[in-house]
Amino acid sequence: MKDLLTHPKPFSLPECSRAFEGFVRESVKHLMDAKDQLWAMMPKGEPIPAIPIMQNTMPSGQIVQNNPFVISATFEFRLRDYRSCNIEELMVQIDGLAEQHLSVVMPQLFNLIARTCDAAGTTVNAGGRPINFELFYEGLQKIHIAFDRDGKPELPVLVVNPEMAQIIRALPPLTPEQQKLVDDLIERKRNEYHARRRHRKLR
Repeated sequence: MKDLLTHPKPFSLPECSRAFEGFVRESVKHLMDAKDQLWAMMPKGEPIPAIPIMQNTMPSGQIVQNNPFVISATFEFRLRDYRSCNIEELMVQIDGLAEQHLSVVMPQLFNLIARTCDAAGTTVNAGGRPINFELFYEGLQKIHIAFDRDGKPELPVLVVNPEMAQIIRALPPLTPEQQKLVDDLIERKRNEYHARRRHRKLR
Protein backbone atom coordinates (compact mmCIF):
# COMPACT_ATOMS: atom_id res chain seq x y z
CA MET A 1 0.00 0.00 0.00
CA LYS A 2 2.83 2.39 0.88
CA ASP A 3 4.44 1.74 -2.50
CA LEU A 4 1.17 2.62 -4.28
CA LEU A 5 0.93 5.90 -2.41
CA THR A 6 4.53 6.98 -3.08
CA HIS A 7 4.77 5.81 -6.69
CA PRO A 8 2.05 6.73 -9.21
CA LYS A 9 0.44 3.95 -11.21
CA PRO A 10 1.74 3.41 -14.76
CA PHE A 11 0.26 5.95 -17.19
CA SER A 12 -1.17 7.99 -14.32
CA LEU A 13 -1.60 11.66 -15.27
CA PRO A 14 -2.33 13.68 -12.09
CA GLU A 15 -2.23 16.95 -14.03
CA CYS A 16 -5.09 15.71 -16.26
CA SER A 17 -7.11 14.72 -13.21
CA ARG A 18 -6.61 18.16 -11.67
CA ALA A 19 -7.61 19.85 -14.93
CA PHE A 20 -10.74 17.70 -15.16
CA GLU A 21 -11.71 18.48 -11.56
CA GLY A 22 -11.19 22.18 -12.21
CA PHE A 23 -13.33 22.05 -15.34
CA VAL A 24 -16.16 20.30 -13.49
CA ARG A 25 -15.96 22.75 -10.57
CA GLU A 26 -16.09 25.82 -12.81
CA SER A 27 -18.88 24.33 -14.92
CA VAL A 28 -20.99 23.67 -11.82
CA LYS A 29 -20.48 27.26 -10.63
CA HIS A 30 -21.62 28.71 -13.96
CA LEU A 31 -24.56 26.33 -14.23
CA MET A 32 -25.76 27.27 -10.75
CA ASP A 33 -25.73 30.93 -11.81
CA ALA A 34 -27.65 30.10 -14.97
CA LYS A 35 -30.25 28.00 -13.15
CA ASP A 36 -31.02 30.37 -10.27
CA GLN A 37 -31.17 34.16 -10.72
CA LEU A 38 -31.04 34.87 -7.00
CA TRP A 39 -27.93 32.74 -6.55
CA ALA A 40 -26.33 34.46 -9.55
CA MET A 41 -26.91 37.88 -7.96
CA MET A 42 -25.11 36.97 -4.77
CA PRO A 43 -21.43 37.94 -4.38
CA LYS A 44 -19.16 34.92 -4.09
CA GLY A 45 -16.27 34.74 -1.65
CA GLU A 46 -12.90 33.13 -2.15
CA PRO A 47 -12.43 29.53 -0.88
CA ILE A 48 -11.15 29.35 2.70
CA PRO A 49 -9.80 26.39 4.73
CA ALA A 50 -12.59 26.52 7.33
CA ILE A 51 -15.97 28.26 7.48
CA PRO A 52 -16.65 29.92 10.85
CA ILE A 53 -19.97 30.18 12.66
CA MET A 54 -21.51 33.53 11.69
CA GLN A 55 -23.47 35.64 14.17
CA ASN A 56 -25.38 38.88 13.61
CA THR A 57 -26.71 40.93 16.51
CA MET A 58 -29.95 42.76 15.73
CA PRO A 59 -30.84 46.17 17.23
CA SER A 60 -33.20 44.29 19.57
CA GLY A 61 -30.22 42.36 20.96
CA GLN A 62 -31.36 39.09 19.40
CA ILE A 63 -28.54 37.08 17.84
CA VAL A 64 -29.04 35.31 14.52
CA GLN A 65 -26.56 32.45 14.17
CA ASN A 66 -25.71 30.69 10.94
CA ASN A 67 -23.79 27.44 11.20
CA PRO A 68 -21.67 25.92 8.41
CA PHE A 69 -23.38 23.09 6.54
CA VAL A 70 -22.19 20.21 4.41
CA ILE A 71 -22.96 19.83 0.71
CA SER A 72 -22.67 16.32 -0.59
CA ALA A 73 -23.38 15.41 -4.21
CA THR A 74 -23.09 12.35 -6.43
CA PHE A 75 -21.02 12.47 -9.61
CA GLU A 76 -20.86 9.24 -11.61
CA PHE A 77 -18.83 9.37 -14.80
CA ARG A 78 -18.09 5.82 -15.87
CA LEU A 79 -14.77 4.72 -17.28
CA ARG A 80 -16.25 3.77 -20.64
CA ASP A 81 -17.77 7.25 -20.99
CA TYR A 82 -14.41 8.76 -20.09
CA ARG A 83 -12.61 6.64 -22.68
CA SER A 84 -15.16 7.38 -25.42
CA CYS A 85 -15.25 11.12 -24.58
CA ASN A 86 -19.00 10.95 -24.00
CA ILE A 87 -19.59 14.70 -23.67
CA GLU A 88 -23.37 14.31 -23.43
CA GLU A 89 -23.12 12.10 -20.35
CA LEU A 90 -20.54 14.44 -18.83
CA MET A 91 -22.92 17.38 -19.24
CA VAL A 92 -25.75 15.38 -17.66
CA GLN A 93 -23.59 14.62 -14.63
CA ILE A 94 -22.40 18.24 -14.28
CA ASP A 95 -25.98 19.48 -14.58
CA GLY A 96 -26.96 17.05 -11.84
CA LEU A 97 -24.19 18.39 -9.61
CA ALA A 98 -25.47 21.95 -10.05
CA GLU A 99 -29.02 20.87 -9.18
CA GLN A 100 -27.82 18.98 -6.10
CA HIS A 101 -25.84 21.97 -4.87
CA LEU A 102 -28.77 24.37 -5.34
CA SER A 103 -31.14 22.00 -3.56
CA VAL A 104 -28.95 22.40 -0.47
CA VAL A 105 -27.77 26.02 -0.52
CA MET A 106 -31.03 27.76 -1.49
CA PRO A 107 -33.17 26.35 1.37
CA GLN A 108 -30.34 27.31 3.74
CA LEU A 109 -30.31 30.82 2.30
CA PHE A 110 -34.08 31.30 2.60
CA ASN A 111 -34.00 29.95 6.15
CA LEU A 112 -31.31 32.48 7.09
CA ILE A 113 -33.25 35.33 5.46
CA ALA A 114 -36.44 34.35 7.29
CA ARG A 115 -34.70 34.14 10.69
CA THR A 116 -32.92 37.45 10.11
CA CYS A 117 -36.13 39.23 9.10
CA ASP A 118 -37.95 37.84 12.14
CA ALA A 119 -35.19 39.04 14.46
CA ALA A 120 -35.04 42.45 12.77
CA GLY A 121 -38.82 42.89 12.94
CA THR A 122 -39.23 43.28 9.18
CA THR A 123 -41.38 40.18 8.59
CA VAL A 124 -44.87 40.76 7.21
CA ASN A 125 -47.35 37.96 7.80
CA ALA A 126 -50.20 38.10 5.29
CA GLY A 127 -52.32 35.90 7.56
CA GLY A 128 -54.43 34.72 4.64
CA ARG A 129 -54.96 38.21 3.24
CA PRO A 130 -54.76 38.58 -0.54
CA ILE A 131 -51.73 40.22 -2.11
CA ASN A 132 -52.62 43.89 -2.48
CA PHE A 133 -51.29 47.41 -2.01
CA GLU A 134 -51.86 47.35 1.75
CA LEU A 135 -49.49 44.38 2.17
CA PHE A 136 -46.91 45.99 -0.11
CA TYR A 137 -47.10 49.25 1.84
CA GLU A 138 -46.86 47.44 5.18
CA GLY A 139 -43.68 45.71 4.05
CA LEU A 140 -42.23 48.94 2.68
CA GLN A 141 -42.76 50.61 6.05
CA LYS A 142 -40.74 47.96 7.88
CA ILE A 143 -37.64 47.66 5.71
CA HIS A 144 -34.50 49.78 5.73
CA ILE A 145 -34.02 51.75 2.51
CA ALA A 146 -30.70 53.25 1.44
CA PHE A 147 -30.33 56.11 -1.04
CA ASP A 148 -27.68 56.92 -3.61
CA ARG A 149 -25.86 60.23 -3.98
CA ASP A 150 -28.71 61.63 -6.05
CA GLY A 151 -31.22 60.76 -3.36
CA LYS A 152 -32.80 57.93 -5.31
CA PRO A 153 -34.02 54.98 -3.21
CA GLU A 154 -32.16 51.69 -3.56
CA LEU A 155 -35.12 49.38 -3.17
CA PRO A 156 -34.48 45.70 -2.39
CA VAL A 157 -35.15 42.93 -4.89
CA LEU A 158 -38.45 41.11 -4.42
CA VAL A 159 -37.99 37.34 -4.69
CA VAL A 160 -41.17 35.25 -5.13
CA ASN A 161 -42.19 31.97 -6.74
CA PRO A 162 -43.60 32.00 -10.33
CA GLU A 163 -47.23 31.77 -9.19
CA MET A 164 -46.84 34.73 -6.84
CA ALA A 165 -45.05 36.69 -9.58
CA GLN A 166 -48.10 36.32 -11.83
CA ILE A 167 -50.39 37.58 -9.06
CA ILE A 168 -48.17 40.63 -8.48
CA ARG A 169 -47.98 41.44 -12.20
CA ALA A 170 -51.78 41.30 -12.38
CA LEU A 171 -52.22 43.91 -9.64
CA PRO A 172 -53.76 47.19 -10.83
CA PRO A 173 -51.55 50.29 -11.05
CA LEU A 174 -51.34 52.51 -7.99
CA THR A 175 -54.04 55.10 -7.54
CA PRO A 176 -52.95 58.73 -7.03
CA GLU A 177 -53.72 58.35 -3.31
CA GLN A 178 -51.63 55.17 -3.04
CA GLN A 179 -48.76 56.73 -4.97
CA LYS A 180 -48.78 59.71 -2.59
CA LEU A 181 -48.57 57.35 0.39
CA VAL A 182 -45.52 55.67 -1.16
CA ASP A 183 -43.89 58.99 -2.10
CA ASP A 184 -44.41 60.38 1.42
CA LEU A 185 -42.97 57.20 2.96
CA ILE A 186 -39.91 57.31 0.69
CA GLU A 187 -39.34 60.97 1.58
CA ARG A 188 -39.58 60.19 5.29
CA LYS A 189 -37.12 57.32 4.96
CA ARG A 190 -34.80 59.54 2.91
CA ASN A 191 -34.72 62.11 5.72
CA GLU A 192 -34.10 59.37 8.30
CA TYR A 193 -31.30 57.92 6.17
CA HIS A 194 -29.49 61.24 5.83
CA ALA A 195 -29.99 61.98 9.53
CA ARG A 196 -28.27 58.69 10.44
CA ARG A 197 -25.39 59.47 8.07
CA ARG A 198 -24.90 62.92 9.63
CA HIS A 199 -24.92 61.36 13.10
CA ARG A 200 -22.22 58.86 12.10
CA LYS A 201 -20.03 61.62 10.63
CA LEU A 202 -20.31 63.71 13.81
CA ARG A 203 -19.17 60.77 15.89
